[in-house]
Amino acid sequence: MVALLPLIAASLASQAGQRIILQVDASEVSRGLIHVLEKMPVKPGPYLLRYPKWIPGHHSPSGPLANVIDLHVMANGHEIPWVRDSVELYDIHVNVPKGTDQIQVIFDDAETPGSSTTNRLARVDWNHVLFAPKGPVEQIPVRASLKAPDGWSVYDALPLAMDGNVAQMPETNLERLIDSPILMGKYGAVVPLAPKHEMDIVADEPNDLVMKPETLQGMKNLVAEAHALWGAQHYNTYHWLLSLSDHGGYAGLEHNECSEDGTGADGLKTPDALNGLGDLVSHEYTHSWNGKYRRPADLYQQDYATPQGGTLLWVYEGMTQYWGNILPTRAGLWSQEHLKDTLANYAAEMGTKSGRTWRSTEDTAAAASIVRNAGAAWNNARRAQDYYVEGVLMWIGADATIRRLTNNKKSLDDFCKLFAGPPNTGPMIKPYKYEDIVKYLNMVAPYDWDRYLTHMIYNVHPAPTTEGLEAAGYHLVFTDQPGPQRGGGRRGGGGGANHNYDLGISLDAEGVIQDMNIGSPADKSGLAPNMKVIAIGDKPYSSEVLDSAIKTAQTNSDPIVVQVLQDGLISTMKLDYHGGPKYPHLVRIEGSPDYLSDIATPKASGK
Repeated sequence: MVALLPLIAASLASQAGQRIILQVDASEVSRGLIHVLEKMPVKPGPYLLRYPKWIPGHHSPSGPLANVIDLHVMANGHEIPWVRDSVELYDIHVNVPKGTDQIQVIFDDAETPGSSTTNRLARVDWNHVLFAPKGPVEQIPVRASLKAPDGWSVYDALPLAMDGNVAQMPETNLERLIDSPILMGKYGAVVPLAPKHEMDIVADEPNDLVMKPETLQGMKNLVAEAHALWGAQHYNTYHWLLSLSDHGGYAGLEHNECSEDGTGADGLKTPDALNGLGDLVSHEYTHSWNGKYRRPADLYQQDYATPQGGTLLWVYEGMTQYWGNILPTRAGLWSQEHLKDTLANYAAEMGTKSGRTWRSTEDTAAAASIVRNAGAAWNNARRAQDYYVEGVLMWIGADATIRRLTNNKKSLDDFCKLFAGPPNTGPMIKPYKYEDIVKYLNMVAPYDWDRYLTHMIYNVHPAPTTEGLEAAGYHLVFTDQPGPQRGGGRRGGGGGANHNYDLGISLDAEGVIQDMNIGSPADKSGLAPNMKVIAIGDKPYSSEVLDSAIKTAQTNSDPIVVQVLQDGLISTMKLDYHGGPKYPHLVRIEGSPDYLSDIATPKASGK
């Protein structure tokens, strides 16, 4: 068990000059520039500076090294040469002159426009604005400060001392600092949800900050439901750092005492946006227990240079996504109908992926650093981050199985209390292995859990993963009527068209093919990702025209004629499909227990 204490390595910190002093000037962040001065204690001789590469929660080597510009290293008022490592490009070598006990690292962080900043709000991830010395980051003391633009509010999970527009962080260690990002903006609001729990919100426009009373109550219920689920907390305070903007600041990243949550400007307004927000804030909050406190042993490393493993991401992300759907339903942020429609889309999406004939869910987790940013083209054949949704479908089956074995007296809630429950602690990391998951499940309800997990996660599973839903009392069916779930996920919809279940194709709002299923009518016609559909028959493309063509083809034998633009050339394709539109839904299995409704029933909020 690894404790993350604010003053770890106190023996080092007590020695004068032994801490890192990090001064970040973000007053020009609206231009995408952040200026950094880092004072680092050193000894003469060869010295290694490491830009953070493997950031917790990213599951891939994602430290934005390309953002570092105008890098200089100074010692005793003079610039000293630095050399990049020829193999590990994130490592910088310097030779510290004799008589030197401190160096200054000076550089600018040049953020990609729209990635994390607008001219009215920004988030600052500390791993973007520092270099770390070699060694365990929990043992490196640091004292950081941040200068914000004039008039902006600054929010963080750590207690801040404000002096004008300069935020002084308490002395802590590099691990805790990087786990505590900054959110700031011209327009901000603090929304208390429970003692020591608050939502800190920034937006491009002040009227976007308004939270409806029923949404506020749902957020308060979320805290109560999470504590009822886990039975303990492993943080001192918790902050949702929420940004609302159509121009930048989209986010979804977990931390122990906070989460980075970013969505569109209408995040607190429209029903679809609120459904996405409910998933987002619930998912990232769940990670405080599952992912930050309890973390897979191969995913936890003591520095940000050692590669992280991903073999248990079906627990880390899969179970978190499960509770990211169940908790907002229990809290009243989602309706049970929306939950069922979401689960139907999950099962249909996973079931139509041709990649499931060759790749296991566990392999999508083990290869997360490869598939995470692979892009949309041929994704159904590749399988990307399927450990999220396949994890949901597995965990709902585990929940239903526990309920069946115990006559509905126990559930996955009981597993969670064993896995990440009492006693209360401050921030810390408690690693686990696969054997621990099997052990906790058996403690709740004896069963051949190793066989179940092997079948659902580790084996190649060509058939659609519907066993869990069926164990919970529901069949997956397809009808010609859409459900309310539009598939936009936690960051809102994009206006595209999803025809994976009939034609076997998905398109963006402009008609560009994003992906397709091998063996589907679209595949057999010769269509391919990145082609742009410009016409259906003699009509210009729109999602409505495509819908109409699919319905018309039900009553005749003529193929659907599609014109596409690819690399400047127009081609004509013919789709031989006459099955009509197909939309996934869940229907009750008559005579079976309705465990899904039991799972979604509030446990603490009384709604």
